[in-house]
Amino acid sequence: MKFWTYCISSLLTCLSLSGCATSTLFEDYPNKMATNVHDLKQGDYQPAIKALDDEQSNQDYELYAAELGRVQQLAGEPAKSSATFLPLMQKVESDQLQAKIRASSLLEDSAALMSNDNAIPYQLSGFEIVLLYQFQALNFLNQNDLSDALVSLRKANIAQTTLTAEYQTELTTANQKINQNKLDPNFTSSLQTQMADTLSASASVKSSFLNAMTYYLFALASEANGNWNDAAAALKQAIGIMPNNTYLQTALLRALQTQGADQSIINNYLKAFKLKSAPAPLAQNGQLVIWYDQNFIPPLQSFETPLYLPGLNQSAQFTFPVYKKVSTQPTALQISVQDPLQIQATNLPATEMITNVYGLAARQLQQEYPMIFLRQALRIALQAGIAAPKKNESDSSLLLAGFTASVMNFISTYADLRSWLTLPNNTQIGAYDLAPNTYQVTLQNTQKTSLTVPIQPGKITLLWVTQYGSQLKAQIIPL
Repeated sequence: MKFWTYCISSLLTCLSLSGCATSTLFEDYPNKMATNVHDLKQGDYQPAIKALDDEQSNQDYELYAAELGRVQQLAGEPAKSSATFLPLMQKVESDQLQAKIRASSLLEDSAALMSNDNAIPYQLSGFEIVLLYQFQALNFLNQNDLSDALVSLRKANIAQTTLTAEYQTELTTANQKINQNKLDPNFTSSLQTQMADTLSASASVKSSFLNAMTYYLFALASEANGNWNDAAAALKQAIGIMPNNTYLQTALLRALQTQGADQSIINNYLKAFKLKSAPAPLAQNGQLVIWYDQNFIPPLQSFETPLYLPGLNQSAQFTFPVYKKVSTQPTALQISVQDPLQIQATNLPATEMITNVYGLAARQLQQEYPMIFLRQALRIALQAGIAAPKKNESDSSLLLAGFTASVMNFISTYADLRSWLTLPNNTQIGAYDLAPNTYQVTLQNTQKTSLTVPIQPGKITLLWVTQYGSQLKAQIIPL
């Protein structure tokens, strides 16, 4: 009877508000966030801020804090956003120190095995951690704090390396346990149709942990700080991720020239980029840099499919999170500038993709499938053990076993659809040399907006542009 007492206790724990995040145990996270996302697309930030602030004691603190900090940032409240992100960053760094034990603990969490993956407290995914540092750096830049912005970006760049090693540890642990439990390590081969959009988006990026925008932003901040060596090193990393981005190519060539690199090195890059000459130094010109965040990342959806489990000698139903093809594809931002003496505006080259955030999320999800599959397989095996009749069991024990298995089966059919939903779908950049002046800058995609932008000699003026729903906003951030 002790076993059944344990089962009932675990189930009751999962159904308690403090134990297993009932807010997403029976209601999927995208549905819970739908009103907030709708409000943001209409430019109504305060209801979302209030709703997310109320969730900061939730066991999914990391997710709700990330959402709150991002919404505060979009609302033009960088100090509040920074204050929200700071303890979240501290918790993330604490989690990282425990990375070696996390992989095994996720497989031994009794609440998770008795319910579903929503019972596991949410921890930011690798690509989300990198973006957390990136957006915190933006908060610091918005408050004229270049020093702290550089610190945050250094952490982002370090994370891109350490997260890769952490993932390999988790994957190795999951694969070992898949083999130990005689499960099919090639289970995804039969799910190609259902996972097609996820796999397609995943194939568009080299790694879920590599984000060229963090390196580019670090290069810009390093330039502003007069450190061209660090700028050049970061730009090389960014080009390794996005080799065809012409703005990154131009920035690297200029950084190499300014730091006094050997001409043979510059010539090698010119040949690789198929350019005839390097860009001229800025001299007395200034630079306008566009950082363009377009659309929100799509929410996760779920699908159910049967998979064979040799230990049970039968197929069982599995539920997986998946990304579906987005309805709108990334489109470039059109830019024009006009100074007071011009009769007509001058059209500048359009922005180019630097980070496909949707691709990063899809690659991260693909990497997590072995862990998701293993936890569900163990959960199904546990349910089967509970449901199987035992010799000499009383009718009441059999009834209890059947009831427990039925409740577990009902709860475990919910896929974990939690993810940071206020992230951009993609990020694009543009960089332009302009003579010192005050310009009317017009930005246009499906919406249009204009603002007055001063350009100073030898300085970088960063224009952070966001487009979500009917909102196209731009904010000047001098470096």
